Amino acid sequence: MLLGTRLYRALLQESNALQDSRAASYYRQKIRTDFRKDPVPESSKTALKRVSKANKLLRQLQAANDGYLHSLTRVLDTAYARRGPAKHQLLRPLSHPNGRTAPDYSFPAPLSALVTSPLAHYSRPPTRTQLANPPTLPPRADPTSEDARLLGPLIPQRINAVKRRYFNSQLGKLRAPIAIQLKRKDGQPVEDELEMLKQAGLGSFNYASSKSLLEELEAKAQVAEASRPRLPRRLQSPEERATKGSVPPQVKHEVSEDERRILSPSYKNTKWHRPKTITSRLLRRRYQNILANSPILVVEPSDVISPTDTSAPTSQPAPRPSKDPFSFSVAQSAFAKGNTRQLPLASAEDCWWDLQERELGLQGAARSNKGKSHRG
Repeated sequence: MLLGTRLYRALLQESNALQDSRAASYYRQKIRTDFRKDPVPESSKTALKRVSKANKLLRQLQAANDGYLHSLTRVLDTAYARRGPAKHQLLRPLSHPNGRTAPDYSFPAPLSALVTSPLAHYSRPPTRTQLANPPTLPPRADPTSEDARLLGPLIPQRINAVKRRYFNSQLGKLRAPIAIQLKRKDGQPVEDELEMLKQAGLGSFNYASSKSLLEELEAKAQVAEASRPRLPRRLQSPEERATKGSVPPQVKHEVSEDERRILSPSYKNTKWHRPKTITSRLLRRRYQNILANSPILVVEPSDVISPTDTSAPTSQPAPRPSKDPFSFSVAQSAFAKGNTRQLPLASAEDCWWDLQERELGLQGAARSNKGKSHRG
């Protein structure tokens, strides 16, 4: 176990060795902030806990740099606000819209859209009816029920405690949204984004920072055009065939067995398999996994026409009035793992080959049907 200056230098060395720039910057800042806290007496339990926690972080960073996927995933998830304090900071504006401080433990519209979406929930998402009346609420909570008539209704303190536990349990099973996407009904870009966020009750959400974080993740999850392998000649267009040159091969940095650190025996678990070689492809897969666990909250104005609006067409029936002027939905990034929208668009040559294959299939089916009719 390292102590003092040796521990501080080892932590900074491991954080600087991380392959991801955001993760390296995040852990450098975290280590410096933690070590600059007010010192505690060396004989206290708090000092021992801080030293033990710092050594645990050191082992985690070492394992991430050595290529252990479990540690690498946890390091990236923490740096990109998928877990830890940064995740709860993203969820707080959704659970406390417009600076709400009173703990009524109800689900606002943005939080309700996240909780009921399978893209943002770790387990089976509840329904909106269950959010209003938690399934853990006893039947005596309803004053008109038979149990309430026989045993008496529940006191408000008990009902509030059940709702609080259900609210906290659902909040713990939630994936924090990585960004908020603002839309308009006419498809035009939103001009005043901050004003629209305030009207939707999300004025305290850090919109600019989350948007830059999503753009950075999507850029890292894509394959650079210069490093893409060349298509076979039969699939190349005439313009691509005319271009000369090829992509230079990338040299992988492989760590020899002697250079790998020997982890402590406590790390010999089922999740600690043979370490991987950290390549650009492996990091792209990690970024795609992060995007798959990062829902995007979509905010869009509802179809509401006020009674004083004379520009609304009179020939068509007016839409049903909505209680909330904004509708909230959950989407996923196009570069997330398992998203079929990553497939490239078919070219004209691909469409021609597909048409030829379909015609040959139809001709073969017609011949087989003709042969069956003759035999019959």
